[in-house]
Formats: sequence, C-alpha cells, structure tokens
Amino acid sequence: MLPMSVCNAFVRERIILTVSFHRYRIDCAEFFEPVPFNESSPSPGDHVKIYRFSVYDLSRNEVIIRYFLERTKDTIYNHVLSYSKGSDRGQVQVYGSMCPNYWEIRRSIMKRIENDIK
Repeated sequence: MLPMSVCNAFVRERIILTVSFHRYRIDCAEFFEPVPFNESSPSPGDHVKIYRFSVYDLSRNEVIIRYFLERTKDTIYNHVLSYSKGSDRGQVQVYGSMCPNYWEIRRSIMKRIENDIK
C-alpha cells in the first residue's frame, strides 16, 4: 500500500483502444484534490491539475501522451484541456469558468486521440 503522500489520485477508468492493429491503454485518473502543476511556483494554487489521462503504447509499455484538465486563475478561473507529448505541449479545448464533467472531457479526448498517437 502506498503512503497517502504518494497517492493523490484514483484511476476512474481504464480503456483499451486498438488503432490500426496497435493496442493502447488509457488510464483516466481523477485527483482527490487539485494538484499544483509546479510546486515551486510563487502561487502554486493558480495553476492546478484536476484530471490526468495517460495513454500507454502497450507494445512498449510506455506513456506516449498525457492529457490534463487544468484550472488556471488570472482574474477568474479558467478550465483547459491540454496535452503533453514529449517536449510538445498545447491546448485541446478551453472550457471557461465552469469545470466540465468527466464525460465531456473523455469525449473530447476520444475524438482526437487517433491523430495524437500517430
């Protein structure tokens, strides 16, 4: 069993996906509470992760892309679905001040995942 300081999320769903005879696994994790993107930031609560979707190439058993639902705070809260693939990072969809539910985020990822894993 992991100590609570290490366990900050739970796997909400695990999806097996086959694309062009190649198998992938998506681990969909929800954080117990928002987790700072950068602990050393002067205001770590201004940029946090709420969900993480890790896509594994099962033939190599390694993560090839991650998606995050992030919440940033400027003058208002803003929720953004972003991705990280190697050194490449970008936005997938901006949701605005209202936090989308899990199923909305999942739909957004499933719509584009085939293009992202190539």
